[in-house]
Amino acid sequence: MHADVDEGVDHNSIQDRIHGLLKDKFNIAHATVQLECGRCAENNC
Repeated sequence: MHADVDEGVDHNSIQDRIHGLLKDKFNIAHATVQLECGRCAENNC
């Protein structure tokens, strides 16, 4: 999963929140989350 975040945000906090939401809402215990600052490098996501 890719998440587009603003520069300067606490990446650990954002990842913790994403993992918490995935677990609570979808019962997903493990996921790979890649944070992107701005648009994806390839601009095709």
